[in-house]
Amino acid sequence: MKYLLLFLCCLPVQYIFGQENNRTIQTQIDSSEFAVRSFEVRLVRLREALDKNDVSPMVALYAHLLGDMRLAMERVETAAPESKCLVSMQFILNKFEDYSFDPMKPQELKPYLELFDEFRVLMSKGPEEK
Repeated sequence: MKYLLLFLCCLPVQYIFGQENNRTIQTQIDSSEFAVRSFEVRLVRLREALDKNDVSPMVALYAHLLGDMRLAMERVETAAPESKCLVSMQFILNKFEDYSFDPMKPQELKPYLELFDEFRVLMSKGPEEK
């Protein structure tokens, strides 16, 4: 009888710890997908701000996108430091670092939107696929 009571007490504990492990794995997968979705939304909003010639959101979104690019590169470096994609990501980021964004001349940013799209494609692939 004592063993049955002990078994019944341990059963919920095992269930609870099993659920925590599943949530951890799911959170890691969701965070990379969230980063890609966030990047896509910011890119769409940047395009809208460029069309409306709205300077304040344009500057903020541009800065956030560059930050997202750096974070994505850090994630790839930690997950797969020998990734071929990392070289492509660095090449794209270097083009942005060589470019000086002037919000009073938003038309100069339009050619760089294609680079944002290329980076988004690189982000959407997993580091193992790159």
